[in-house]
Amino acid sequence: MFKYEQCFLIVRGDYMAKQNNQKTFITAAVLVVAVAFFMNSGITGNVTKCNAEASVVVSPLEIPAGNYVTISVEPGAEGAKSSARIINSEDTVMSLTAPRHTTRIYYDKQTWSYKSGNNWEKGNYRVRVDNKEGCSAYGQFRIV
Repeated sequence: MFKYEQCFLIVRGDYMAKQNNQKTFITAAVLVVAVAFFMNSGITGNVTKCNAEASVVVSPLEIPAGNYVTISVEPGAEGAKSSARIINSEDTVMSLTAPRHTTRIYYDKQTWSYKSGNNWEKGNYRVRVDNKEGCSAYGQFRIV
């Protein structure tokens, strides 16, 4: 019986060592994935891959519903898509607008007028313009 207990302890010890090795391997793999994620996510404060050089200026900054705003987009070196989204404070896209009716990328400054909806609620609105890489630039106005 003594030999059986020794054999059981040796087998059990070998099994426990394999389990510990698996746990160590899984922990190391999760740690490597986490480090890779944080290094590429921009969360660590490093420079992000998105370089939205475009600028969006909206004027006037406050208008009554149903009035016009002027949207000026100065695209960066990567250009800008030829449409802008008007987004309310609840992140709902209220409208799409464009200086030209086209779906191309432009590299020169674009300025156009846009009439807000008569039924738009008072509050803050953003004008979002994307570049060809999917990076966004924003301008703002307010319905009073």
